Amino acid sequence: MCGAIRNTGSGWFVISDSVHGPSDLAVGTVTSTYLQVTYPACSKVETFLVGPDDSFAGSALVSFGAAAGLSSAIIKGRINGAPFDPQAWSSSTANLWVYGLLRV
Repeated sequence: MCGAIRNTGSGWFVISDSVHGPSDLAVGTVTSTYLQVTYPACSKVETFLVGPDDSFAGSALVSFGAAAGLSSAIIKGRINGAPFDPQAWSSSTANLWVYGLLRV
């Protein structure tokens, strides 16, 4: 499971275009404190990573982490020391990269 997600101001979505090829990733619930991504059910999560792209990381001091489960993950973060608010944050160019190695 992998892909890039972005909010350009109209809500979070998985980027799928000529240079972004997601696999088994969807955006779930978005609140002021977390962003959920969903993926097909698995029996084991071997690894799960989330990080900013160069546009996002280059504009602020950012950190992200995820609590990954067997069919979804909750992503939380901080931007310049303040909690990341997925409902308020948007960018026309910056995104988060999401990668998980999942076993069926």
